Amino acid sequence: LMTDTTPTPSAAAPRKKSSLGKIILRLLLVLILLVVVGLVSLYFMRNTLVRAGVVRGGYSATNLTTALADADLNLGGSLKLNTLEIDNFPKDKGYSAPKLLVMKSCGVSVNTGSLLTSTVEIPDITIDGLEITVEQNGMNNNLNELLAAIQKNTPAAGQSQNKSPGKNLKIGTLKLTGTKVHLRAGAPLNISKDFDLPDLEMKDPTNPDERPMKIADLIGKVLLQVAKQILNNPNLPGNFKDVLKS
Repeated sequence: LMTDTTPTPSAAAPRKKSSLGKIILRLLLVLILLVVVGLVSLYFMRNTLVRAGVVRGGYSATNLTTALADADLNLGGSLKLNTLEIDNFPKDKGYSAPKLLVMKSCGVSVNTGSLLTSTVEIPDITIDGLEITVEQNGMNNNLNELLAAIQKNTPAAGQSQNKSPGKNLKIGTLKLTGTKVHLRAGAPLNISKDFDLPDLEMKDPTNPDERPMKIADLIGKVLLQVAKQILNNPNLPGNFKDVLKS
């Protein structure tokens, strides 16, 4: 008797399924690897991304060149910004100081769970070593011009849409410590005076029309409060105060 040794065709089916399973597994492993690489890249780039966001927000708010030396975001919920600088208005406007504002440091506590949402929750901000140079040029001064630029770059009261870049901010407490003011004015005032401002604390700073706070609004809020402190400071010369009020 002869035995039929012809292989049955049904044996090939399991091999095809096995090959397809290996391909899917490899694709999944590649996808997971890409996600891990992406997350690791974001982790190491987090400070660069924060720094770029602050610089962009500062320029958008003021129309002036803004620089930040470095940012340090701790995933535990703290952020440190070091040496923020905002350039003064151009010399063709009559201003000579190179910097309008210099900030030594800013410490921020952040609710890390809110970083991926539209509104970042910030329980506490402490700004230390803020220095502002207020220059008078005729009937104009750079602080008033800066406040006008910020107001122009934020929506008018009643507008629901804020076109300023960056996420919304919900701030618990904002503190300013070690603030210094440099007053400079040529003829006929001829003033060169430096003085310190008392520490300032604001609880739950918000916009007057309840618009969400953004970086531009935050910068405007800080400068407006500092401007009020300058006007009410007994070290401010009377002739300079009259011009600033105008």
